[in-house]
Amino acid sequence: MNLKKLKIYHIYLVLAIITLILGLIIYLSREFYSFTLNIHDTFLIIPLVLIVALVFVINSIFGIFYWWTDKNNTFKINPVLPRIHHIVAISSSIFYFFGQMIALINHNNLDPYLNEIESKVNIIFVYLLILSIFLFFTILILALIKRRNNVR
Repeated sequence: MNLKKLKIYHIYLVLAIITLILGLIIYLSREFYSFTLNIHDTFLIIPLVLIVALVFVINSIFGIFYWWTDKNNTFKINPVLPRIHHIVAISSSIFYFFGQMIALINHNNLDPYLNEIESKVNIIFVYLLILSIFLFFTILILALIKRRNNVR
């Protein structure tokens, strides 16, 4: 495959599919797997199915948006912000996959050190995901403002 033909929306769609496959493998390999977050005095337990669906939908929306902007010549976006967004979004996916691998290794919650690492990785993943969504909406709003000004 020629890497020059590889577009960023291909990467997002591949990440979405890998997220779905990995999440289903982890979900089917255990009776109940939860995504746990321990932030100060708040302990959140979220079923893995919801996190997998959320990450799958978000990466799919990113991929569809960048595919649409690539195909639509009238809708141009600033090239700097999407690069920052790509770095943050792909880093978020890497932390997601890393957290899931730790969860697979420590599936019986026997090692408290791995529990602590998994919790920290999950927190970083959530922060990066929120930042990625914020950057995405910033790019979208700026592109819409630019398009509105060009139409006039």
